[in-house]
Amino acid sequence: MIGHTIAIHNGKEHLPVYITVYMVGHKLGEFVPTRNFMKHAKKKDKRSRRHYIPMSAQKARRISDLIREIPYEDALRILEFIPYRASYPILKLIYSGGEKAAKSHDKDELIISGIEVNEGPTKKRLKPKAQGRSCLIKKSTCHITVRFNNINNIEKGHRESKRLGDKMKRRQSQSERLSKKLKE
Repeated sequence: MIGHTIAIHNGKEHLPVYITVYMVGHKLGEFVPTRNFMKHAKKKDKRSRRHYIPMSAQKARRISDLIREIPYEDALRILEFIPYRASYPILKLIYSGGEKAAKSHDKDELIISGIEVNEGPTKKRLKPKAQGRSCLIKKSTCHITVRFNNINNIEKGHRESKRLGDKMKRRQSQSERLSKKLKE
């Protein structure tokens, strides 16, 4: 199989994966580019991490997708009222990371430029059963990394930055429309 190109489906389309020597002994899904690479943090970005959070990465990703690329204050408001168990650890992480980032940036101009949820190690426990048997219970963990940036530091030429800028403009226009309706 080394040297062959195979197509893996990511839920939307088939992606080509070239098999190399370094892939031998690993699961095939580890090399499929279905997730967006978060890019390396620049010096302007502030980062906050938390490891070994006792929940599955899939449950945490459901929450992280809601707050990606939005202002810091809005993210805190959203996370306070989400009825999922995964929102509390993410809220704590964003709050502490935002306080750390507020030392060098203004809180009003702070946005969550990226959030990444990765799988951690799975804890294995035994549950006793009848007649001396036992069954395995798997408790999954995840690692969460949040990246903060100042809205003024976003470069205009970068594709991700343009998307962020457009999203911020739409949010501002929506809030302006709402404030006009409230005044009338």
